[in-house]
Amino acid sequence: MVERRIQVWKGLKSLVGLFIVLGVVWLPSWAGATTRVGNSEIQLVYEMQQTFQAENSRSIQWVQWRNEIRVEYSYEDLVEDHKLFGQYPIPFIEKSDFSMMYRGRMDPVYYLRDKFTKLYNSDQQRHFVFPENDIREINIDNDYGEVFGHKLSSRIGRQQIVWGESDLFRSIDIVNPLRIDQNGFVGEAFEDFRTPIWAAKFLYDIGNVGRWFSNIGVELFYTPRWRPGTNHLILEGGWDLQYRDPRLYSPAPGDDGNFINRLGNYKKWTRMRNPWSLFRVGPNAQREAPDYGCNNEACDPRVDGSRTSFVYNINGMAHQIRGTKWENSMIGTRIIGKAFDNFDFSLNYLFKRADPAAFVYWDKGFDASKPGTGATSPNLPIFLAPSSGGSQDQVNQWFDVCMNQNKAAFLVGGDVYGYNAQANAANARGLTPRYGRRTGTFCLPTGHWYPWTHVIGFTATYNDFDYTGAVFRLEQSWSTNEPRNFSVRNSPQQAQRNHQFEDEFGNPCPPGSTTCPNTRAFKDRSKTGSAVWRSMIGFDLLRTYTWLPGFLGKDQMFLTGQQLITYQNDNRPTALNAFTNAPFDRMQRWEQLYTISGSGFFLKGKLEPLWAFAYSVNAKQPLWLLQSFWHGLYFDNLDLYAGMAIYMGSKMQTDASFLNYYADRDTYWIRLQYYIL
Repeated sequence: MVERRIQVWKGLKSLVGLFIVLGVVWLPSWAGATTRVGNSEIQLVYEMQQTFQAENSRSIQWVQWRNEIRVEYSYEDLVEDHKLFGQYPIPFIEKSDFSMMYRGRMDPVYYLRDKFTKLYNSDQQRHFVFPENDIREINIDNDYGEVFGHKLSSRIGRQQIVWGESDLFRSIDIVNPLRIDQNGFVGEAFEDFRTPIWAAKFLYDIGNVGRWFSNIGVELFYTPRWRPGTNHLILEGGWDLQYRDPRLYSPAPGDDGNFINRLGNYKKWTRMRNPWSLFRVGPNAQREAPDYGCNNEACDPRVDGSRTSFVYNINGMAHQIRGTKWENSMIGTRIIGKAFDNFDFSLNYLFKRADPAAFVYWDKGFDASKPGTGATSPNLPIFLAPSSGGSQDQVNQWFDVCMNQNKAAFLVGGDVYGYNAQANAANARGLTPRYGRRTGTFCLPTGHWYPWTHVIGFTATYNDFDYTGAVFRLEQSWSTNEPRNFSVRNSPQQAQRNHQFEDEFGNPCPPGSTTCPNTRAFKDRSKTGSAVWRSMIGFDLLRTYTWLPGFLGKDQMFLTGQQLITYQNDNRPTALNAFTNAPFDRMQRWEQLYTISGSGFFLKGKLEPLWAFAYSVNAKQPLWLLQSFWHGLYFDNLDLYAGMAIYMGSKMQTDASFLNYYADRDTYWIRLQYYIL
């Protein structure tokens, strides 16, 4: 293991050296876009992107200096006429091609900005600086000729399997997870941040069937390496940057058992967060995973004693999906074809695991023999901070039990997140603290589960050549089981609505208890599921508007629009209440998102401006995307990309579109792409 890490680190240092050279001295402009030698073709590309985020005009932050080397290589006719390299006989395979792509990325902003230097240790910095350095895709495309009277072909390797007709909507295009630890959901093509998976995909080309159907084919794929989108998700306190890391904590001034979390969940998030973190574990349960439990119905964060800090004790990397094994299997098949000359269709089926939700080991902290009472487990270790009559040794034992042994534990009187520390500091200066003191810290084991689901769907496109010239698109899918949580009804929102804390059956908790899991919570650990229907209706229109002046009337323009609808069959939240308002309003089962976009191809294809507008109905979240591509800037091998994503809604208006999570970080970027070979 040590030797492997040394080799990887040496390789990264070489990559850094190459980045620096390319970033300072551009190679001569005589280099071509691709280089071909015999049956081989190679392309070498360097990209540099600068990205900024802003909550308003006074809070612009430099968040990314992404350097990328991309090598694409292909070899045609690896096998031709059943012969490898034209010499060695290969049975069954009539023709075969090979392709691969390497991508390495480096982002030195995590070394250059003091903010990140103070937030992260050296291991975390290295993780963010070098997010990628591997073969991204590698495939063998085989043609087996005719098998039982029809053509059979396959692609075997690390690949992207793209199904569906919708844009920016994960309905049927869910084979490859999205990786959003280096960018947001909008502004980059899905193909650039889908995670390729190892899979074997086969296509059986049947051809014409009867008078009405043509180009019929059956596609089948299998992979033992399914991966969820959370494998690379950044969520402070949950994924990637977990609060259960003891290296994050330093003792607060005064020997009272209080600590400060380096990631600063008690501070204003815009000043502390990772730029690509979806959200965090923090004090605002409306848009964050709560880092507290309530001690009373008001649960006022400004009042001393109203809250107890809560640590989600996620067992190391156990929530990551790794390896090649049966339980990581995913299989899919679809029938594709054309009907009546101008209808294209597909019938789709997937059997896979769904992306995860969290569950809680209630029996580790509460007494399962006394359901509905809120009684703590007799085996729960309780430690006293110095401020509550204990000692620093007990505080150290709490850290060991919680964060090293991954067990439940309660620290009375000690807060590890920094709320008590900031309150003490404010009181000492005669100021009103932003947050009141907390009564202690509860650490409870939390896990994730990935239930199996069947996804059934279909797509259709209609080419209206005779009248509008537009292409109309339809996509529908039904997922039978996606993870949800039933609640023990102890959130402040529910308590304020019901005027009492309740268990999962709606029974009131005993006086003095704010969390009282009952039999179902102990048995199922708050796990449940919901079927989800997703729908897309859209259109595409490519046209030249000759009445426009100048070059605008000579080149083609593209207009597209979509209506996107999601309906969840069960009135439950996802793993975290902040994701959706569904548990409070049955109408929130329906999520509606509308998009419209336009682009053009001007100056002989050199200039491609693009605009897009999206609106999420439930949360009233508008989004503007504006970007432009200039191909051949100064010389043929250099492209310029510039754009902005403006989130115009409120960060407090939540729905399943996730747009509110970006509402306080408008994003601006400029990218240079240079074709070396």
